[in-house]
Amino acid sequence: MRTKIVIANWKMKLEIPESVQLAKKLKLAFLKKLWQGQVILCPDFLSLPTCGQALLKSKIKLGAQNCFWQDKGSYTGEVSINNLRNLKVEYVILGHSERRRYFKESNLQVASKAKLVLTNNITPIVCIGESLSDYRNKKTLFTLKKQLKGSLQGIKLKTKEKLIIAYEPVWAIGSGKSLEAKQVAKILKFLKEETKKIPALSKMISSIFFIYGGSVNSQNVQNMATFKDIQGLLVGSDSLQVKSFTKICQDFLS
Repeated sequence: MRTKIVIANWKMKLEIPESVQLAKKLKLAFLKKLWQGQVILCPDFLSLPTCGQALLKSKIKLGAQNCFWQDKGSYTGEVSINNLRNLKVEYVILGHSERRRYFKESNLQVASKAKLVLTNNITPIVCIGESLSDYRNKKTLFTLKKQLKGSLQGIKLKTKEKLIIAYEPVWAIGSGKSLEAKQVAKILKFLKEETKKIPALSKMISSIFFIYGGSVNSQNVQNMATFKDIQGLLVGSDSLQVKSFTKICQDFLS
């Protein structure tokens, strides 16, 4: 069976001591589990060093929430992939809807970041998702196809490299509303088929994971786990509580 993935996106919700404490508690909680899957924690930038230390000797991997598309230079306020690599970061979230909304990130910028991330032996988590307007006007698939193609422009995968495509409907994030698992599986299958049409990626489709995020919680995760096309989850608010996040991982990865 293919490895499944659960990613915790802590956004800007915790202070450094809170992040470290949560990382330690999750490490302890997961020591007793034998799940067949990968758990990734993505704290904010300032918490990465201490969280990385807290997760030593655990199976939990460290991820970042963004990076810049150049590895160094006069880019005030940006974060270098070199520094993330030095902190043993193994995954980077790119193109999250909050980045696209508040910082006007384009598909091309996301693609540029993803290429740089891959060249540093780090796995990009490329996020795409439709707005409420697109959803209501039945433009979901049209929007996702456009974002997918644009955000993967110029991307090539080498042997042993991985790519994660995260579908997060913008209208569902933080709203408490989530698509039914059957709908999620259908859309992720659509994204997989569209990715197969990209010549540079078609032969590496087995190295690409298609996951879902959008108000994933401990109540709806069991339904998600029953569909093989849902290969992973990107979890927001419910990843901030040990009990709820542990239950999500247990129900989805077991």
